This record gives sequence, structure tokens and C-alpha cells, in this order.
Amino acid sequence: MVNPISGLWLLIKSDLEEVGCELVDLELKKVSSSTLIRVYVDKAGGVTLSEITEAIKKVRDRLDQTNLVEGNYELEVSSPGSKRSLRKEGELERFPGRLVKLYLKDGSTRTGTIAQVTSESLRLKKEAGDIDEIKRGNIRDMHLLFCCN
Repeated sequence: MVNPISGLWLLIKSDLEEVGCELVDLELKKVSSSTLIRVYVDKAGGVTLSEITEAIKKVRDRLDQTNLVEGNYELEVSSPGSKRSLRKEGELERFPGRLVKLYLKDGSTRTGTIAQVTSESLRLKKEAGDIDEIKRGNIRDMHLLFCCN
């Protein structure tokens, strides 16, 4: 049996790419007698309201053509927002020079701007200017941060 999230991901990924959006996260949740489907899309420079509207139409049309989600569903399509978690391989490379907060497996955190990304590690430039190198295997979660000067 196909995992519903994996099946849905494969089903809508190319539809979203047609409207210029990248699928960055997907959630399915049972709510009363229906299924809540949350689709998070993004692109370099951010998504517009018009692109979100097009993405909703594409995903709804695709869901209505298939029976992957049984019964009634509610669909939400949005941008991941300002506290987005970087989960997919390759996302870090899209944000050079951006401020991030890393949550490490040992329970500690690191904050800095992305200086360099390799397949093995991430180099962060800290506020004092020194570089902190963190092995990717030690990272539990990471979030973009937004600051105002």
C-alpha cells in the first residue's frame, strides 16, 4: 500500500511546478469526518497570492481526478512562512548569506548566516565574524530567521 503522503507528493509535485511553485512540505490530518490537506509551496523570491491561487486550483483539480484521499477533504495551500523549517535536501543551497538557526541533536543551538554548504557540513558565520562548521549529521532541524535592521 502506498503511503498517502508519498503518493500525494508524487501526484501534485509536477502540477505545482507548472505554476512555478516548488512543493516544500505536505501534511495530512484527520479532522472530524474529513481530511485536512496542507500544502506548502515556495520559490526563489517567494510566492505571490496569484501563484497560491493557481496552486490551489491545480491541486484541487488533481485531487478531484483521483481517489487517493478518500471522502471529504479540506485543502490549504500556503507559503511555509517566516519560521519555515528547512527539511528538503538542497534547500540550504538556495539561501546563501541568510540567517538560520540550527537545532542540534545534542540539544544545543547555533545561529549565524550561511557561509558555505557542502554535502558533509554547513559553515555558519557568527555575529562576531568567526566561522562555525557543523556536520550535517549533527543537525536535527533548521529554520530561516528574519531580522530587521
